[in-house]
Amino acid sequence: MHEALQYFSRLGPFKKKVSAFEIKSREYYRDILPLICPDTKRPVTWVKGTFKNGSVVRRSHFRILTGSVRNDFNYHEYNKYRIESVQSEEHKKAKKVILEALSRKMATTRKDMFWNFAYNEVSDFYFRGNILFNAVKFEEEYCIKTILDKKLFLDIAVLGESVDNSPLLLFGIEVEKGHKFTGVKAILCKSLGFPFASIDISGMSLDEINVEWAEKALTLTTKDDAMGFRKNFVYLPPVLYPLHVRHENMILDIENRHSYIIFANEVTLKKIESELVYIRNSLGYDQKTLNISVVNGQKSRDALHQVQLAGETIGEGWEQLNNSQFLRVTVPRPNVKNGISNLHKFYLLMARSFLENDALVGYKYTTGRACAQSESSNDLWTAYQIFPGEKKKAIPHRFLPKLLSTPLLAAASQLGLSTNPS
Repeated sequence: MHEALQYFSRLGPFKKKVSAFEIKSREYYRDILPLICPDTKRPVTWVKGTFKNGSVVRRSHFRILTGSVRNDFNYHEYNKYRIESVQSEEHKKAKKVILEALSRKMATTRKDMFWNFAYNEVSDFYFRGNILFNAVKFEEEYCIKTILDKKLFLDIAVLGESVDNSPLLLFGIEVEKGHKFTGVKAILCKSLGFPFASIDISGMSLDEINVEWAEKALTLTTKDDAMGFRKNFVYLPPVLYPLHVRHENMILDIENRHSYIIFANEVTLKKIESELVYIRNSLGYDQKTLNISVVNGQKSRDALHQVQLAGETIGEGWEQLNNSQFLRVTVPRPNVKNGISNLHKFYLLMARSFLENDALVGYKYTTGRACAQSESSNDLWTAYQIFPGEKKKAIPHRFLPKLLSTPLLAAASQLGLSTNPS
């Protein structure tokens, strides 16, 4: 089978076709999971093509998950593998030296430990973050309860100051052999509102696993390897793309503020609004700086037009959730020097609210209405690089996706990932 249906799409859940030949990396594959067979609607897995002496031995294809392979979406099998892996001596030592490497950096004045990666499928720009920004402590075997009522354990959690008596989870780290990124884990990660790193220790001896290795492993990029490979993988939730996208040394024709568009039923929409207003007030911001408001299309024709434009930005499916109103959150870009610490906290808490409430989330790279009316058929926004003094010169660049998150509970149910507590 060479085609599958992708859940995450502006065409609607499991409506967009993806070819097995389009998938060039396991990172991209993990990001577009879950996938199903167009005919049977059953989950599928991607099988990478193999070559020998320059000739194709096996072409890339999709395989229906049956029998033992079905375990890709079996939470108990995923948890069993996790429990077994943490008992190895290599895993224990890796976790120990990573903690030591983090603690060493925390003790320095700069407290810098940057991750970087490029993701050409979603942007011409790269993504960057500091593992230790706003960090105050680390915890081992940190348990997270996801919206699917499934637990996800982090080998190491990087935590910030408590907000409303709850530690702020800034970054997660997991030690693995070969990045065993199952369908279960892919869905669980899509419900997390923070960056998450997987560190690969496959083929390593105990002597090779040391603090110096840990420092490099946490910050490796493909440029650090002669073959363009790296033994780490950073998963960044799309709702945090606007926080971490970087375009240094390039002037873009964009505003200093951008907007999130949120669709959900009326009760959930009010709940998200209430949560975000509480967070905003707790962090000392006002409505002018962080504008959080429901646009109700029942109040005027202009408001209804705004709802329709917001829906067109997100794509199919918004009318089934709410055809008369949406929540708009307009925030400063994270290049603001004053208050960047609290702004970082707001982005993380906002992302968590969106995901925990299983909302449909879209994005506008600028606040003007013209932004919503342009490029309606494209999944990515186009931002233009401009040159001071050269008014007629402008170079288009793919900036960020219009759709950032879709409800996960329906996908989990269809895939047989039960929402019963585990």
